[in-house]
Amino acid sequence: MAIEMTYISREKDSRAGWIVVFSAFIGMMLSVGVLVIYTYGVLAAAMASDLGWDVVDRNMIFVSYSLGSALFGPLWGVAADRIGARRIIIFSTVMLSICFVAIAAVPRDPTVAGLAFLAVGVLAGGTLPPAFASIVVGWFDRFRGLALGATMLGVGVGAAVFPILAAQITEHFGWRITALSFAGMVLAVALPIAIVFLRPFPEPMADAANGRAAESRFDWSAFRIPRTWLMLAFAFFTGAVLVSCVANFVPLLMARNLTLTDAATYQSLLGAAILVGRLAGGAAFDRIFAPRVMAVILLVTAGGLLTLQLGSSSFALAVAALGIGLSIGAEVDFLGFMISKYFDRSVFTTMFSLTFASYSLGATGGPIVFAALVSQTGNYDLALSLCWSSLAVLMIAILFLPRYTSAERTA
Repeated sequence: MAIEMTYISREKDSRAGWIVVFSAFIGMMLSVGVLVIYTYGVLAAAMASDLGWDVVDRNMIFVSYSLGSALFGPLWGVAADRIGARRIIIFSTVMLSICFVAIAAVPRDPTVAGLAFLAVGVLAGGTLPPAFASIVVGWFDRFRGLALGATMLGVGVGAAVFPILAAQITEHFGWRITALSFAGMVLAVALPIAIVFLRPFPEPMADAANGRAAESRFDWSAFRIPRTWLMLAFAFFTGAVLVSCVANFVPLLMARNLTLTDAATYQSLLGAAILVGRLAGGAAFDRIFAPRVMAVILLVTAGGLLTLQLGSSSFALAVAALGIGLSIGAEVDFLGFMISKYFDRSVFTTMFSLTFASYSLGATGGPIVFAALVSQTGNYDLALSLCWSSLAVLMIAILFLPRYTSAERTA
């Protein structure tokens, strides 16, 4: 019986792999990407009101987190490839909990708060998607795209749940209790699940030895390959465009004379499309050459933004919401899937972390440029034109990505 269980545990695309996906889903739901990025508006607004900060202080504190995450994320990827992603996830999960305790204790000085959020970006980067994805991809061949999509679905669910939860806790008990509650959830839920269930695929000894040999030969030569730079550029510009669209979607609709309630309805449609993009996109990547799938999704998004620029009908708003949501949902899955096909498993987390850092830098700078264009022109037309035309160029560019070989499909 023991021999049979050992055999099953070594099978790709097995039930054991889906248990790992579920644990990664929980980890992503309670990751720094959800608990900081998606609840920052609620937490920072309450902190600013209580501590007397202005808009500039709030924005600079978030920039501190973003820079720490973008600069140190790749280092966490390198560490995960050297000592194992599971160890990195466990360590960063503990650090995330400690950082929330530190946030709960910040004084009035916004500089101290900036340092606390910088620490979150630096120390909790091991809970970002690359580390979890590196474990999940080892368990799957035929259903790798779907497994990645299900894993990243944790971000979508967390993004829907935790801002509301944060608002409720903050309203009744204050923002310091909210921060401490997050620290407790991470420590009581995410950490034990990672320790017990988040296990890497048990590679045969020969494969493990080959992985160590590949690791010792890694010399960053990937950056001499055009497809690497194309992936980095795709991550940067889609991050800039899509995050700008999400951040400005409700203000744009309200500028078209929609009420806040009506605008929120379309925002909810966008959120639902993100969930669809995660699963449907991931499943499609398993069956169709992934750049073609992503190109079709970008085509829908670009068309939706063009329609939004030209009109304000319910159809135009719905198509724009669906397109933005589908692209946001599928993009990170696409990046992880392609990296798993193009690069050896021994450097997967390093390459995905670098690509995700490029995405994060674009997501940080894009909304600033978008806001500046709106401020200069007095409307959203030029910003929208730049967004849909950029997506059209990216759609064409990724079609030049080379096909992955049969060896890479089963890597």
